[in-house]
Parts: sequence; C-alpha cells; structure tokens
Amino acid sequence: MSRVPRWEPDWRCGPPERPEEYTLVSHLHTGGEGEVWRASRRLRDGGESHCALKILTSSKGDVTPEQRAAWRERWADSVHRRFGLDIPGLATPYQYFVGPVPRPAHQPPSGAQILYLVSPWYDGTPADLWARSTTADAVARAEVLRALCVIVDRLHDLGYVHRDISGGNVLVTDDGQVQLIDITFLAPLERELTQTPYTPGYAPQPTERGSVRPDPARDRFSVGAVARALLLPDLGPMGDHDAARMTHRQLVSYGYSAQVADCLVRALDPDPVRRPAPLTAWAEELRDLLVAEQDAPHICVDILPEGTGHPLVVTGGPSGLRWYGPPGQRPAHRPSFAVGAPRGVRDVACLSGPHDGPGIAAVDARGALWLGTADRWRELAGDVRSVVALNTHGMPALLWAGHDVGVHLYRWTPGGDAEPRPAPSRVSVSTGAPAEVLAASRDREGHPCLLVGLPDLVELWSWPEAPGGPPHRRPVSDAPATRAALALNVWGELEAALLRPDGSREIWCDHFADGWLCMEESRAAGPGTVDVALLGDRRLHARADAASDGLTVSVTTSTDSSTWRIGETAHRVRLTRTADGRLLAVWLTHDGPRSVWEEWTGSQGPVQRLRIIGED
Repeated sequence: MSRVPRWEPDWRCGPPERPEEYTLVSHLHTGGEGEVWRASRRLRDGGESHCALKILTSSKGDVTPEQRAAWRERWADSVHRRFGLDIPGLATPYQYFVGPVPRPAHQPPSGAQILYLVSPWYDGTPADLWARSTTADAVARAEVLRALCVIVDRLHDLGYVHRDISGGNVLVTDDGQVQLIDITFLAPLERELTQTPYTPGYAPQPTERGSVRPDPARDRFSVGAVARALLLPDLGPMGDHDAARMTHRQLVSYGYSAQVADCLVRALDPDPVRRPAPLTAWAEELRDLLVAEQDAPHICVDILPEGTGHPLVVTGGPSGLRWYGPPGQRPAHRPSFAVGAPRGVRDVACLSGPHDGPGIAAVDARGALWLGTADRWRELAGDVRSVVALNTHGMPALLWAGHDVGVHLYRWTPGGDAEPRPAPSRVSVSTGAPAEVLAASRDREGHPCLLVGLPDLVELWSWPEAPGGPPHRRPVSDAPATRAALALNVWGELEAALLRPDGSREIWCDHFADGWLCMEESRAAGPGTVDVALLGDRRLHARADAASDGLTVSVTTSTDSSTWRIGETAHRVRLTRTADGRLLAVWLTHDGPRSVWEEWTGSQGPVQRLRIIGED
C-alpha cells in the first residue's frame, strides 16, 4: 500500500447523518487496514476534541461492500470486547460507522461509502520512533517495556491475545506512559480464527505465525521484538532468520552485557514454550540488569579542552558516556551532542572545535570507532583498539586510532560539517601487527608526535611536514607498554613515561643526537600502578601516576619541584592546563571522577568529587 495519504488535511468526513462531523488534521500512519489520521470534532458548546480516526482502505483499490461488511463486524467485535475488559493502557475504540469518503469542506458527498473506526487521541509517539528520537537511557527504555508487559500480562490473564503488537502499535508519551493501540485483531484464547495478522519484524517464524489458534506466546515474541527496538533503535526491523541468535550478537556488539542479551532474547526463543511468562517479571529482570550495568564503574576518561575555569570531563563505560562538572558551582555548559552515542565505551578522546563545537571519539565494545558531534554520531572505522587526540590552540585537532594492522589518522577540520577529515584522505599506516596508540604531543618545533605500542616495542611517529604523508618512525624502547604518556620537559626534550606489563614504569627522554635514553626505571612504581599522564612545556613539567593506593602528581619547573600525594584509588588519570594557566589533574575512582587544582602557591587545592551533568 502506498504510504502517500489518499486524503488531505482539512477534509471532512462523518456518518451519513453528520457527514462533516470530523475534520482531518494530520496523517499519522498507513498500514494494512488503511490510513490513520488525527481528526478533530466540533462540540456543541463550541469546543473541540481530538481523536484517532482509522479509515479502511485497500492496497488494491476501493474496498468492496462484502469486504467492508466483514471489517465492520470485525471492528464491532473488537469494540464490544474492549468494553468488557478492565485493562488500563489498552486502547478503547468507541465508535465505528460507514459514511461518505473524506472530501474538501462544504463539498457534497460523492455517494461512495467507506468504513471508519474512532478511538481516543493519545498524545504519544510510536515506540520504534520514540526509541530513535529520545535521549532516554537504557533503564528508562526498560521501564517503557515493563509498562507494556503489565498491559499484555493483564490481557492474557483475562483470556485474550492482541495478535498484532509492534513498535507502531505501542505509543509512548513524553513522561514514559504507554498505550497499546490497534485492537482490531483482539481475540479470546478459545476461539479459532480466520485471519493471521502480523507486522514484519515483530512476528515469529512463518510456521508459527500461520497458526489460526490464538497463542499468548506469539504476543510474547512480539513484545521481545519491541524490547529489541527499544534498546537497538538504529538497527531497523528484525529479520525472520534466527532472530534470537542475531539479536544476542547485536546487543553484545553494541555494548550491552551478555547477561542483558541472555535475558532479552528469552522472549525471542524459537520454542514458544520457553518464552517468559509472565512478561512483567521478565521485564523487571531486564531492567535490574540494566540498572546494574548503568551503575558499573566507567573505565576511561578525557577532558574537553574548552573555555576557562573547570573544564568538562567525559567518562566512558558500559552505560555509554557521562559528562561531569565541578560541584557547588553553576552548571557547566554541556555541549549539545546528537542522540545515538555508543554503549560499552572502552576508550574515549575529546576533540576541540572552536568553529563548529567539540567532538567526541569513542571506541565501543565491538571495536567500532564513533565520532559524535552536535548533528549526529557516525561510525568511522572498525577493529579499533584505542584512540588518542591532540588538541593545539589555533590548529586542527588530530585523532589517531590504533587497529589490528596499523594506525588511522584523521584531522578535525574547522568549518564545513565538523567531520574529522583525512589529510587529504584518511591516512592509514600499516604496521603488520596490532597497534595501540598510546599518547600524543608536539615536539619543540611544533610537529605532531605519536607513541605507538607494538607487540614487542614502542615507537615514536612524527610528521615533520603536514600530517598527510607517512610518518617518520623511530624506536623508543624494545619492550611493550600497556599505557604511556608523552610531553615536552622544561629542557625542550620529548619525555615518555611507559608502563610495562609487569607494573614497572620507565621514563625515557629524546636526547636528539643520542636518541631515546632511559632516564628512570622504577620496579616499584607503586602498588597496582595502572596509568600515567604527562603535561609539559618550557615552563612546567607535570607527571601523574594512578595506582590502587592513590594518585601521585609531581610538578617540576626550571627552579623548583613539588609532589602531591592523594590517597584515593585511581585507575585512569589526565592532566590539563586551562586557559587561565592553572594545572588540573582528573582521575577515575570506582564511583566517578575526582579533580584537584594546583593552587597559585604551588600546593594542591582540595579534592573535588565531580558531579554528573549529563549522559549519552
């Protein structure tokens, strides 16, 4: 059936005795039974009410009188059955009639007749469209699913099945309330049927959906498909083949835990007997798993290099991305990012964007590299292991991504659509082995440099010219590193801090003619040392070590040095200097990020526990 509406707004329709009772307002949907419109009705007191008006049409042309009579009886049965059921949240059609076809106002009826079904107007959005447009997190989506399950369980308890549950037949309001609509095929369990309706993407295998015996298990499968649409809104309709296995794979690849995937696909089990009943308990189990996942510690952090004062902090983890700002102050300005951020984030990097706003690069659980801007999230590459960004005032930000056989380089070009554009196309350098991008900085001439971890060594890659050609590659160390940092020291040398797989830390310096030399080797870098950060220029050099027993920050200038020791567990750390010239350390603990300033006296300020100001 054509999705182009057959009629137009402001046309009139109604029963024969009141042929202009209803005015078509806006077209909502065209489905197998016909068109659904929002319509208005003028009341006797001059007021106006709205309703949902279904107008029976056929993909093969006008409905025959015989077809119209059959549908009229079907709709009549549905209306009368619904009035006998006490089920909040289930749509309640209240009128059906045969009347003249819609026509422009004041135009006399043509004589052609058509069937109408009138239902209350619910100010909601179909669940599949709501899932794609909302910023609600996974737990809020699971609450919508639970509300649907309460309705369906009540329907089954009273001995009825809906038979056509789909993302289009579930309405969600702005405050998360749910209405299950379109009860045309509502039927008692004990009655054999002549129609076997279904919506593609929401029905089980053809052998099961072709049965004329009403079965609650088919409704349960459809609810499982709605659950998939709520948690995986960008994937489109579910296919017929091996729906449970494919959905499980998709959920895990999009960052949901195996436990969440195991739970959801029980409703899609090819064996109807194994689908969960009642559905409400299943939905609550799924919600509780998502709550636990949302509460799981985040594992990566970066700082958005924007503005003065305390900058925004971004963390990534199983639930996706979170934004943090300082406590006890006015809410920080959180840049607007499009809906669709990935879940299961295992690495994150922030890109400055003075002209078009900032960008966020995130690697999800399946290794997809995502770029988020104000207009959209897009997938840039696959099989990515790590990302590093280099932000320099007045220059395009650079983004490197290490993958299974090399490194990609993107350049964030101001202007245009704010997409990180390759220079001049995506630069990909092959290593022939898995590559980790560990850290980036600029050397004393201002050239971009990158530390690359390979299975048996660490290299420094530099681009003396514009970063569009192959890099100049030099070995730094002939042993692998798990984490690293790179910065200039106060003597203008590049300094690299390398964490080894055994937990030791080494400090290497680039002594120009002498090459890279190990200046400090620590076999006791601290119990459980897991991350290191460097920040430096010709005036100041700072190093931070994150460990299970706390954070250590060492600050060196050309004339002085100091060390801060903060006894809070840290598993990731970042250093930055803000536009007002102060040094800021940010580190992750089990319950979120902390920050501490270097005061103007050179001592550390109070530790701040940052507060969430947004989630994606």
